[in-house]
Amino acid sequence: MNEIRSVQKTGGSTLTVSLPKDWAVRYGIDKGSRIAITENDDGSISIYPVEASRPTSGTSVIAIGDDIGMLPRRIIASYIMGFDTIILSSGRIETEQRSRIFEIIKDLMGLEVVREDSGSIELKQMLDPTGLPLPSAISRMALLAESMIRDLTQALETGDEKLLSDLITRESHVDRLYWFIVREINCGIKDHRFAKSIDMDVGLATCYLAVARNIERICDHIENVARRQIEIPKRACQKSLVGLSKLCLDIFSRSVRAFIKRDERAAAEILTEVDRHREEYAVSTFS
Repeated sequence: MNEIRSVQKTGGSTLTVSLPKDWAVRYGIDKGSRIAITENDDGSISIYPVEASRPTSGTSVIAIGDDIGMLPRRIIASYIMGFDTIILSSGRIETEQRSRIFEIIKDLMGLEVVREDSGSIELKQMLDPTGLPLPSAISRMALLAESMIRDLTQALETGDEKLLSDLITRESHVDRLYWFIVREINCGIKDHRFAKSIDMDVGLATCYLAVARNIERICDHIENVARRQIEIPKRACQKSLVGLSKLCLDIFSRSVRAFIKRDERAAAEILTEVDRHREEYAVSTFS
């Protein structure tokens, strides 16, 4: 819907605009109905029925086919698009398919099995997103990553294989937060009411997404380093690698603080420092 309507003046000082009839009928708006008006960050306003539900809170039905490789993508896509209910159906769900489904939902925060039988599984989002606002979710994700970098440094120094194995396990916790954040951002972009409920600045949505993605990638690298270190025959780790890990921890911690405080000067200084260290380590340390 994209209409242009004229503003009318009534009662000497009150400005009014009529509502589109089709929209009013669709949402049951009549004389005496209550509507809410919200000013958006870009200066526009949103008008919606007070009783209206979040538009992304519907049901996604996924037919389970023979290509089990597509199943994770379909479930994750439905999750991050904001569907609160996901129904997986088939004539008969095979044991391998059922195991794969349970494996997938472990990485999707708040998604729980509420009903299952031989031919279907119903998943439901049980976590109230307003209980974990977007800035808090980003901060929690950053804290997890920071602790993983710190423990990786210790494991590299000591050769502690238990700690290395623990890092591999903890990476999945970061994935759960990442997909939850992507879901929140998608829902917030679609519905400014929802964005306000999770303390999300829609104008910074792409920045939030980039930060979350980069933190998730950092943790992927930590997992990869931990796996490779376990495979390497026991020997002392190169001091240069330990030093690089400590440097990464310092830069990451300061970067997160700069982002949270929106400190452009600190961010610029960190970027300059990173460029310098990148050249230093590429030429001097590993040549």
